[in-house]
Amino acid sequence: MWNSVYYDFEKQGAVRRAYVLSEGYRKHLYSCYYNSLDLAKNNSIRSIVFPAISTGVYGYPEKHAAEVSMKAITDWLNNNKGYDITVIICCYNRNTYDIYRQIIE
Repeated sequence: MWNSVYYDFEKQGAVRRAYVLSEGYRKHLYSCYYNSLDLAKNNSIRSIVFPAISTGVYGYPEKHAAEVSMKAITDWLNNNKGYDITVIICCYNRNTYDIYRQIIE
């Protein structure tokens, strides 16, 4: 029998108000990813799936959100090279997928 454990680290993404991209929003979004990876490591989790946080519903620019998320994930992986973890980003649609793919390449 296959056993699995499910953890839910609830994180709220950044919301763009008045069409202003502030450093505070960027830091908040970055910390959503980085802190979740810290929680995963602290709980010996070896794989994690993130929804593409802040890539649509609340008006935050998708490309900016994707760039911030990939920076946070890359920074965390570089700062935790001895920890083996699989990170998956769940994209809601083809446009979001294409944005992430462009950043990765």
